[in-house]
Amino acid sequence: LLLALLAFALWRRHRRYVANRYRREALAELDRLEARHGAADARAVAELVKRVALHAWPRAATASLSGAAWLQFLKQRDFFGDSAARFLDDLEYHGDADLAEGDARQFAKEARRWIERFHVSA
Repeated sequence: LLLALLAFALWRRHRRYVANRYRREALAELDRLEARHGAADARAVAELVKRVALHAWPRAATASLSGAAWLQFLKQRDFFGDSAARFLDDLEYHGDADLAEGDARQFAKEARRWIERFHVSA
């Protein structure tokens, strides 16, 4: 019985590891973005967040979202507070040059936190 429980636990751990591959790859890409730009490239981080959401939730529920609907989707999934929402809104309607580097770093930090910790409801 103990051996069966151990085998089951190892199987579940392996299954979770395989299922979270996209998460590990996203975090590695975020590391590369931060290393390449000194600060995170805000547009690339926003695109990465969208790709993570596309992988984690049904494509039909996430692919067409933009603007206020996209912000609402992220807010319902505990992505950010009001400052990140404002940052994403500014990013969508203004160029990267208009955004402060500190804001981009904070956004990347919040994206990292979200990618590491969000859970998809079954």
